[in-house]
Amino acid sequence: MSTTDEVRAHYDKFPYPTVVNLAVPRPLDHRRRRLSYLLGRRQADAIPKDAKIWVAGCGTQQAAHWGLTFPDAQITATDLSKGVLSQAEGLATALGVKNVSFAAHDLMTAPPEREAFDLVVSTGVIHHLPSPETGLTHLREALKPTGALQFMVYGTAQRSPLAAIRRATATMADPRMSQDERYALSIHILRATLAADETCAPVGKAALEILAGFANDDPSFVADALLHPLEQTYDVDGLLALLGAAGLRHQSWYHPSLWRLDSYLEDPQLVARSHALDPSDQWRVVYELAGLSAPLLEVLAVPVGAPEPAPYSAEERAGMKVQACSGARVVAVKDGKPMGEVDVPSFEPDGETIAGRPSAGYGSPRVWRLPAYVIPLLEACDGTTTAAEIASRFDDTFGAQAVLDLMDTLLPDDIGLLTPAW
Repeated sequence: MSTTDEVRAHYDKFPYPTVVNLAVPRPLDHRRRRLSYLLGRRQADAIPKDAKIWVAGCGTQQAAHWGLTFPDAQITATDLSKGVLSQAEGLATALGVKNVSFAAHDLMTAPPEREAFDLVVSTGVIHHLPSPETGLTHLREALKPTGALQFMVYGTAQRSPLAAIRRATATMADPRMSQDERYALSIHILRATLAADETCAPVGKAALEILAGFANDDPSFVADALLHPLEQTYDVDGLLALLGAAGLRHQSWYHPSLWRLDSYLEDPQLVARSHALDPSDQWRVVYELAGLSAPLLEVLAVPVGAPEPAPYSAEERAGMKVQACSGARVVAVKDGKPMGEVDVPSFEPDGETIAGRPSAGYGSPRVWRLPAYVIPLLEACDGTTTAAEIASRFDDTFGAQAVLDLMDTLLPDDIGLLTPAW
């Protein structure tokens, strides 16, 4: 059996992920505007509402998520496993998503269309290919010259607790074992290692204990962590080299603020020293020091030949009409069917402050806090008024420049509550 066939068989047995909810931001256009801002786009070249999008390696939930988030887009969702595709299509149908077409596709082969997509999304997929560079090159070939790629691969630091259990399982497993027997063996090794207390000291023990808690309720999640037949991981240098080899350029992290050292340390001297470094060196420091709490290696990339956008000037930011994200509509899902929905706010009151948490995977420790008196300011950011005009409303209370400075921290490259209203 080829490696590709092994990966397909794994996902046919353990469709991933188990879908328990889908979060759709409010306003609905928040994701498109966020991506456009992080890519350095202006209104004239922002990702269009009717974008052509390829979700490459869609798993069980991403097709429905992107269909709900980009309702006017034309979306192609592909996956290696037909079993996964069947679940993904069933979920989309149950949620009333009509703008997604599904197809089986191996990313080691040529893309479904060349130079056709405004946006290609591939998160948690390329590192499971026999040749990640080949697969990533195919994703780049699918992009329009003005297109962009949202892309994520596993970080070596965060996957290190799992690697030891994976290697032990592979070594101890009998080649004749069924997938269920290999799963049982991996859980046995995991639990025995955790129960050994001082005689075993696995890296990331707390993370392994959390994983063990899912063994009965979410075997697809645990199997993806411990039994996947092919997994490669990266550090910052490895990621940048992979992008370059595929003809792509790192344009932005998906959560840029989490790649600043002040998101992890409150040491002014070290933070100042870090800020004086080149960006790639800043990222290396964060990756090394944050360790298991480092953010996902999730980037927005563009073809190497794409124009380099100019940074937004202070005048541009002040002149933008901005809109606040008020939260998300979260749809609960069970056995592939919607079971109701709730509205989740973008922040929670916490005494005299409001607090929120960026979604960055791996439990990043960063929680942002702002004084509760900024709530009227957020309510004023309704998409009809520029930042400068809003600042002038609060000039007597806070001072216009202080308000503009605060609004800068709310844009997508920091807290992310505000986006331009394009």
